[in-house]
Amino acid sequence: RKERRAAQWAERRRRETEFATWKDTEALRRGWRDYASILETKADVAQRLALSLDFHGAVVAVVKSPVESYVGVVGVVLEETQQTFRLLEWRRNKIKAIAKRGLVFALVFDDPGAPPLERKALVLDGQAF
Repeated sequence: RKERRAAQWAERRRRETEFATWKDTEALRRGWRDYASILETKADVAQRLALSLDFHGAVVAVVKSPVESYVGVVGVVLEETQQTFRLLEWRRNKIKAIAKRGLVFALVFDDPGAPPLERKALVLDGQAF
């Protein structure tokens, strides 16, 4: 059990150093955008489909939260657990863990030419995860 936990921490630290800045995540974000392109082709069931996707590499924005400081946080998902997202924040290049429950997220479809909050997005309730 200790070995497994140590391996998890080592993987987390490796990911944090590998993706230290927003620019470092470009390939990860592009890969996720290609992976999630089905959401744009199946707009009628996009919300249900989105909940079944793997979010590693997705750009998410917090649009509603009981914690005011979370609203407006935008980042790329580096790690997802059952209850949290670990994000690399867009402007600050800092890693932040955010609980899913009680929050509303916008799943931002990454367009390299626009800031994340001005992009096409799909809104998802954190309770549904």
